[in-house]
Amino acid sequence: MTQLLLISVSAFGANVPSAHLSRVQFGGHEVVIEQEFSGAEEGAVIWDCARCLLAHIVRSPVSDPRGSRVLEVGSGTGVVGLGLAPLGAKAVTLCDKPSQLPLIRRNVLHNAPLLADCPVEVASLVWGPTWETESSEIARPALFDYIICCDCIYPTATSEPLAAVLLRLLQLNPTATILLAFEKRPPPASAPPGTDFARDFFETMRRNCEVSLVADHELDPAWLCDEISIWRMRNVADH
Repeated sequence: MTQLLLISVSAFGANVPSAHLSRVQFGGHEVVIEQEFSGAEEGAVIWDCARCLLAHIVRSPVSDPRGSRVLEVGSGTGVVGLGLAPLGAKAVTLCDKPSQLPLIRRNVLHNAPLLADCPVEVASLVWGPTWETESSEIARPALFDYIICCDCIYPTATSEPLAAVLLRLLQLNPTATILLAFEKRPPPASAPPGTDFARDFFETMRRNCEVSLVADHELDPAWLCDEISIWRMRNVADH
């Protein structure tokens, strides 16, 4: 059994306070990702969900990004979207809330030599009712073939705003596929009985698009676990 993606963390980003650079290796390629650990937001580090998703993309021909225009929603460090560039994506747009963008831009610079054949853009995207006005550069029709979303469903807050953004992106990009990685986490002890924001998210998506679980045989065996799952979501009429 070969593990296709390895993480080694070392503090050789000495000029970046509270930051570490990590070499992420997958399918014979490597990206360098800066992480922030001290006082950082959740999206400032590499989580297992991202590792699992990249390993799946390397393994599965169904998720082949070659020649695709990719939008990553909730990019965090940008590790997944940047990893698609050396795998043959045509163009990648990395999106997150404004506070996350400086880290993403630094990671684009760390990987500039890999991006000669795949332009990477960074854009603000705040999940909310005004996102199309605030992020008009990504709210135009038929811009993307793939929409990536990794570890953006949390047990502590509703994911209905995320669902609304993803469904609208599918309307704008009717032949696109959403590839979503999800890690199941228990709700906090203070949550009211029956609270399950992940269940609510998937119910909303199933009511409005085709949702299918990626089968185990498409996943890297090294990353099979009960907590992490990968899903494809598409417009019903177009697939």
